[in-house]
Amino acid sequence: MADRARLLLADLEPLAVFLCGPRWQSALARRINRSPRLVRRWVAGDRPISVAASQRIIALVRDKHSQQMARARAVYLGMVGGLSPPISAQLMAIDLDQLAVRRPAAAALTAHSDSRTRPNFRDAAD
Repeated sequence: MADRARLLLADLEPLAVFLCGPRWQSALARRINRSPRLVRRWVAGDRPISVAASQRIIALVRDKHSQQMARARAVYLGMVGGLSPPISAQLMAIDLDQLAVRRPAAAALTAHSDSRTRPNFRDAAD
């Protein structure tokens, strides 16, 4: 049931600031369809944060993070695409290598759980 956990009060503020900025209480209430009074009760410790509200906040944080990463990647690729061909190709190759290696490398690590066997990452990237 860990994937349906409640947010702790200590976790609420940093996540809410990430989502809504420093004046987050009313803005967060609007984003998760709750009353500002309820959010203030959470902050005061008078009411626990519900599992449903916790999961909605977590989903919003994931979505915002994904959007930020996609924008950062688009900016990076736009910048790299405007460079001279040898430098652009070198940086694009690095970027593609990282993408190609991440998932197969993770799979190789879990498939080779025997500590005496080392995974072959070169094969995983090919």
